[in-house]
Parts: sequence; C-alpha cells; structure tokens
Amino acid sequence: MFFEACAFGTDRSIVNPELNPIGKKIIPQLKRCPLAAETLGRILKPMLDREHWDWVAGRELWELKQEKYDILPVLRLSYLYLPPHLRSCFLFCSMYPKGHRFVKDALVNSWIAAGLIESCKGGKLESDGHRYFAEFLHRSLLHRDASSPASSVYVIHELMHDMAKLVSENECFVVKGEADLQKIPEDVRHLSIIGGGGLDETNLKMLCQYKKLRSIVCHGVDSEIITPAAKHWFEVLTKIRMLGFLSCKLDYLPETIGNLKLLQYLSIGECTFEELPPCFWQLQSLRIIDAQKCRIQHIPQEFNQLQGKLQRFKLRGTNITEPGNYAL
Repeated sequence: MFFEACAFGTDRSIVNPELNPIGKKIIPQLKRCPLAAETLGRILKPMLDREHWDWVAGRELWELKQEKYDILPVLRLSYLYLPPHLRSCFLFCSMYPKGHRFVKDALVNSWIAAGLIESCKGGKLESDGHRYFAEFLHRSLLHRDASSPASSVYVIHELMHDMAKLVSENECFVVKGEADLQKIPEDVRHLSIIGGGGLDETNLKMLCQYKKLRSIVCHGVDSEIITPAAKHWFEVLTKIRMLGFLSCKLDYLPETIGNLKLLQYLSIGECTFEELPPCFWQLQSLRIIDAQKCRIQHIPQEFNQLQGKLQRFKLRGTNITEPGNYAL
C-alpha cells in the first residue's frame, strides 16, 4: 500500500512488526487520499518505534469531527510536526490564492523580506531560504507544477492550502470582498487582497488601521482602486517590508512610497507606469525589485544611491535610459 511505502520505505526487514496493527488503525483516517498518506508517512518514517507510532495514533486531532473526505486533522498533525523555522514560511504561503504558481527565487526572497528567514550560524539568508524551500519539497508542502514540469514553478495542494488558512488566520489573512474587511485580525502581519470581489478605494483605505502589517500582496486589483489606496497605505503603514502588485495595473507609484524605510522586496511586474518616482532613493533597505514585465523607461539619477544594498533589479525586455545599465 502507498501509505506503507511512504512510512516504511523499500526495506521492510528492519520494520518492527508491532507497527503493523498501529498502521492499520491509522489508514482509515487517511480517507484514501494520497496526499494524506504521503504526509503522514513522512512524519512516521524517521522514528519506526512503537512508542512514537502509538503517540501519533492517539492524538486528539483524530477525534475531531470529520466528513467523509475531510483529512484536515491529518494535515494539521503535519503542521504540528513542522520545525518552528518552517511554520511561519508555510503560513505565509496561505496569503496567495489556491492554484498560485510559486517561483522558487521569488518565494524565497519574499520570505527573507518578511523577516521569516533566520540565518543559521552566520550563513547567507538566500542559502538558508533555499534550504527551507528544499525542506518544503521533502515534506510535500510544495510540489512542482504538473503543467510546467521543466520549470522552477511550484504549487500547494488545495487541501494543504485549506489547512494553512485554517491555522494562519491570526497572522495571515486574505481579503476577497467587503465582508472580509470586518474579519481581519487586529494583529495581522501579512495580508493579501484579491480583486474582483466588489472592493473599492474606500474599503482598501481602511487597511491603514493595521499598523503591524509587514507584507501586502495584491492580486488583480483594478488601477483606479489600488493606486489611490496604495498612496494612503504608504503614508501610515511604514513597517511594510514586502510589497507585491501581481497582475495589478498601477497607474503610477505614489511618492509616499518613500516612507517605507524598511521595504526590502517590491514586485511591480505588470504595472503600466513608465518611470519610478525620485523619492525612490529614500528606500535604503530595498534589496529586490521585480519589474520583469513593467514598462519602466526612465530611472531617476538619485536611484544610484541604492546600488550599495540593491541585489537584484529584474527588468527583462525593457529599454532603460540613463543612468546605469539595469536591463537584464
């Protein structure tokens, strides 16, 4: 069986026979779901002893009410087994819509900007972030997108995404419509906004009250809504470290972005403006700018002052005028 293969591996000769009846008690809880079998198998495999397996089988999570195909207790158990350094990174992923296609480097840099990567023994944050990513793959938290098997694009299984949202509601939140604005936790740190749900400029200005926000990611929000809202955010949400406008057509980048002294990662890949504001030189913490599909044609002279910390400026297919050679 698939679960046994995940839990025991190929060499069954080293398996304690006392584990077989415990495994048989667990199998019905997996609801014939391969993801559940793989996830739980990876939890049990490192410790093939009866005490550990009895502990897992006896967890109170199994007693939660389950519908026929509800495997969230299994997945919640996998979350409890995550090392602390991976938990926040996993919850961060719940900000993105189901089916979102993650690019490895972009996700790692977002984790770093949001302050979720802790350098190990003085190592580089990027190296540690890629190690976290590899652990995600090993634990089946992410898997390569089947529609792009040759690329570095990954997705989260829908059930894993459901579980992440379930356990992250106080730290991360997704706004899809006006009704969600009344449910935002007071101490929320990472927020995403999905366009098309009837939100307007006035709704989005309300987000200024959440002063602990560290990350905002917008998905497909119309320009006449997001541009004026962003102007107000930048005036008061000065602790923002990661900012993403995905499939958003910002008319321009408001001058107030100069207030975001802690901003490390900015994604403006599909915005329609053609130049960055002069205040951009004030963003002394900025490390990554992703503007791969942006129409930027001019960079102000003051921008040269960022070259000390700026590590990456993606501008594929864009013709940049002086100063500097920024086209990649």
